[in-house]
Amino acid sequence: MTWFALFKLNSGYMPSMIQKTKADTAIPKRMQQFACQALENLAAAHDAIIEAHVFQMHLANSCCRPDPELEKGASVYLLTKNLNLLKGRARKLCPKCVGPYRILEAYSQTSNYVLELPIALQEQRIHPKFHVSLLHLYKASDNVLFSNRAMPEPYNFGAPDNQEWFVDDLVGHHWKGNNLKFEVHWSLGGHHLGVP
Repeated sequence: MTWFALFKLNSGYMPSMIQKTKADTAIPKRMQQFACQALENLAAAHDAIIEAHVFQMHLANSCCRPDPELEKGASVYLLTKNLNLLKGRARKLCPKCVGPYRILEAYSQTSNYVLELPIALQEQRIHPKFHVSLLHLYKASDNVLFSNRAMPEPYNFGAPDNQEWFVDDLVGHHWKGNNLKFEVHWSLGGHHLGVP
């Protein structure tokens, strides 16, 4: 906050509602005082802006967690929240993370990292440089405890339009008003409720 009105900073004075007019013609000293006061006001406003900037930066940085230690060659997961998806695809059905991808270049001063993206993501014109807030360090899962957890790589962000889906079984049904909805089990796996 500068504590000055915008009019005072732009024109050098703040108009008063009750002001006497004087018919002085020779006022070089007052004119000089006026110009000096206007410059002091601008300098004070500039200092206040810099002080507020430093204070806000300190406050914002105190709430941030430190950046993880990521090095060139490490593997990371990539968050999908800012990735461009194909048209007509639902974001809520997309996984939260894809990967792991290898870090090609590390710019730790600016917290940016260049990843080795698969061709499928490069064809969607996704730039390979990401901020550290979109990356999570890769930890290999235990295949004995969690078998068959590998996702297809690269993740398919949308099924082709000519792909057919087959129903294996009708699991159940329910009425909602005049509409009958079925719960089906697809041949590719998974249940879906609400097929008319």
